[in-house]
Amino acid sequence: MDRRLFLPVVIMFLSVLLLGGLISYQAGSAQESPEENPAPVIGEKETVVQDSPKASAQEPEEKTNTSIKEAPASTPTFMGMGGGGTPKTSSTETGNPVTKEEGVVVADFDYTVDGLNVTFNDNSQNASSWYWDFGDNTNSTAQDPVHEYAVVANYTVTLTAYGEDELKNSSIVNYVDLIQASEEEEEGSEEVIVVAEFDYTVDDFNVTFTDMSENASSWYWDFGDDTSSTAQNPVHEYAVASIYTVTLTAYGEDELNNDSVECNIDLTGKENEDEKNPPVTQEVPEFPTIAIPMVAIIGMAFIFSRRQ
Repeated sequence: MDRRLFLPVVIMFLSVLLLGGLISYQAGSAQESPEENPAPVIGEKETVVQDSPKASAQEPEEKTNTSIKEAPASTPTFMGMGGGGTPKTSSTETGNPVTKEEGVVVADFDYTVDGLNVTFNDNSQNASSWYWDFGDNTNSTAQDPVHEYAVVANYTVTLTAYGEDELKNSSIVNYVDLIQASEEEEEGSEEVIVVAEFDYTVDDFNVTFTDMSENASSWYWDFGDDTSSTAQNPVHEYAVASIYTVTLTAYGEDELNNDSVECNIDLTGKENEDEKNPPVTQEVPEFPTIAIPMVAIIGMAFIFSRRQ
């Protein structure tokens, strides 16, 4: 073999071995893409339900005391309701049964009670005008008056019904017992009780509050970080990880009827989770620095051998 070709062949052989070693080194040292660690999990949403004693509430039921006075079949008499006195007779006295003949006036009425308001309903026959004495020094000439009494008591109400001829008239007396009606109304109605209650869900430092109160018409939230809200279901973002005492005050139609409940919300775990899961970095393998000068030396030797 020509000596001039010996050196270039050796250099080429060494270059091939070196390049093959570099390729093997890079293939072996190249780090496979590790399984990416999952991003720090803040945690699933946490739902805490604050139990509060519940009380059943029933809507008030209005009691109506209706007393119906039937028209007398004979000489009109006054049938007192609860008065216990001797029945009074009508101003129209006759020994014959009263019929619905034209011109015969028969006074009659009933009434309904709503608190201190009494609605009178005229049931008279053949009457064209009326005079009511409500038993509290007041009167009316309306056919179906509505009267408001000042105090709860028993009242003797007199209706005088007149025909076309005022000489033809009839009177009836009835007893309006507001005491008994008031007692029945109080017994039949129960107070509507407000019960405050709520739960919440946590997403990082954002907390969603859900109102679960009973019989509430307005709300006041104290989030425990010097902020508040009057929304029914507010969403609040806290600034730092800490334990916060949240108070909900629920109000009924009457603001004196209210209830409060409080609950502690612990957000300190969010900060600890961030410390336990630092960001994951992937190291990139360094290219061997010795390969650069070796390639340069081999290249210079090849050029030099070619010139000889």
